[in-house]
Amino acid sequence: MCAMQRNFVPNQPLNQQLQQQQSQQQQQPQQPRYHFRWPIYVGVPLVVVAFLWFVSGIEIAFAFADIMRTLGVVATNRYVLLACLGIACVTILLIVKSLKNHSN
Repeated sequence: MCAMQRNFVPNQPLNQQLQQQQSQQQQQPQQPRYHFRWPIYVGVPLVVVAFLWFVSGIEIAFAFADIMRTLGVVATNRYVLLACLGIACVTILLIVKSLKNHSN
């Protein structure tokens, strides 16, 4: 059963019913519903804390300098800055994507 059949009034033509519904919708603008975003404000900090706890127990087998030495990189400072820039860009994109309004 569709919405039109539920609100059917036999004495009024269908066109007049549509006009009444549209005028009611225009008269009563819906208030935006604000809700607490649990995944962002509670979930993200919990995931970060769990990740930091997990990482604190890991023993690192190699260092970034070892990788640079193995690859034969001469100007390590430039590559370190490039890696930091890449990590910063990915982090910013993830933050923007997670805070974006997903109304669709």
